[in-house]
Amino acid sequence: MEAVILAGGESLRMKPHIWIPKPLVEVNGGVTLLEWQVAWLRRHGFDRIIVLTRGFRIPELEVEWIESRKEWGTGGALKRALEQCEEEYVYALNCDDILLYDPRDVYSLARKVVTVVVTKPHSPWGVVEIKGARIVGFREKPLLDFWVSAGHYLWHRETAIEALPFKGDLERFTLPMLAANGLAWAYKLEPGVKPRWLTINTYKDLLRVREVLAELESF
Repeated sequence: MEAVILAGGESLRMKPHIWIPKPLVEVNGGVTLLEWQVAWLRRHGFDRIIVLTRGFRIPELEVEWIESRKEWGTGGALKRALEQCEEEYVYALNCDDILLYDPRDVYSLARKVVTVVVTKPHSPWGVVEIKGARIVGFREKPLLDFWVSAGHYLWHRETAIEALPFKGDLERFTLPMLAANGLAWAYKLEPGVKPRWLTINTYKDLLRVREVLAELESF
């Protein structure tokens, strides 16, 4: 199986705590985020991994590298990576979105053009319940009752190459366009007792990821 990792994050929202590219931050026992994602993919049977990055390499990491350009955007970068792939379906993920599930499960719902892994998030804030002007309860970071993209996708390679732009944003342009034309599908990753989706946008998120991964016996 083939996979593409979008690893061009610049850690802008993690400063001043982090000044290195986000894929190079340590997440578990000295292992970087990018190394963690590659190991996760290998463990689930992906034998070819392409990493789209800007300005860095990890020489000992056994992957194929594509130097991405900022003007390509995520959509253009993914298009160029898929042009290098060979299989009918290719798994792709944002480097800063960690999913604790078996990615092979999404292949059971493989569709044209894209299957998006979706899940339900927890509120980043405590929720206040109000009746009239009276506060009647508090809920600390409850599970929200709507679906969000978890940053992992299964693309039908041939039709995706046609649909993706040479320059443009994946989330803001391509996915909404595909959804409007009935060409995007959802794989629902149901929330569990323990976190199944971890995303790193801020330094606080990074600390949470380190805490959760340290508690795992395996990944």
